Amino acid sequence: MLKHISYQTNPKIEQKLWLDEFIKWTNLNTTAESCKVFGVKQFQLSTPISFSGNMLSRCFRQYGRTTSLPLLNEWQKKESDGPIFDNNNVFLAYFLSTPSKYNFSTVFKEMKPFFDFIDSIKVKRSEISGKQFNEPLILTASGIAKLYDLLERILNGTAISVFISLIVSMMVIIFITFNVILSFLAIICIATIVTVTVATVLWIGWTVNVVEATIIVLTIGMSFDYCLHFAVGFRLHKTNDYR
Repeated sequence: MLKHISYQTNPKIEQKLWLDEFIKWTNLNTTAESCKVFGVKQFQLSTPISFSGNMLSRCFRQYGRTTSLPLLNEWQKKESDGPIFDNNNVFLAYFLSTPSKYNFSTVFKEMKPFFDFIDSIKVKRSEISGKQFNEPLILTASGIAKLYDLLERILNGTAISVFISLIVSMMVIIFITFNVILSFLAIICIATIVTVTVATVLWIGWTVNVVEATIIVLTIGMSFDYCLHFAVGFRLHKTNDYR
């Protein structure tokens, strides 16, 4: 299963698993009898042998004394796999770290295919032996995942934020000018400015990231401030009261 996931991630790399070396160790004559069951495939036995997570944890630790246990580093560029223990030597999980065929990027448009690929990986529970083990959790570096989540929220929330801002702006202008037509024209002016700004950003090839979202927010704020002052001045021009 681990090799299948590794191949899907990057078909060009042939993964050499720490688990393969562990299985070879279980077949040695010096290995304890309780650990040798992990080196035998279940279909080769007339009577399938059941084992617990404690047995696997104990055998992992025994093999780890004869060799070095791999360390989980989410930023490493080479392939790695191995068991994860807590401070009390309790087996928590088994990790597999391998580079993918996707290039590193902080742009949402270039990051999305990688996260779509992660979502598309489906591992059936029947492929995992033992009822005590859950389905695998496929992740990338925590920093990249947080950045992608932020950019996804910005992309999905920008349109809603712009719509709410226009509604609030129209209500404020109506209460200040007490002129529905004048307020409606001011909102049209603000909406036009925002539309032109977004169109310009997309036309020059930018994507909606943190910088672009900030530009849109500043555009709404400045256009609202200008249109509000202009609408109030236009309403008061008949009385010559420009205070």
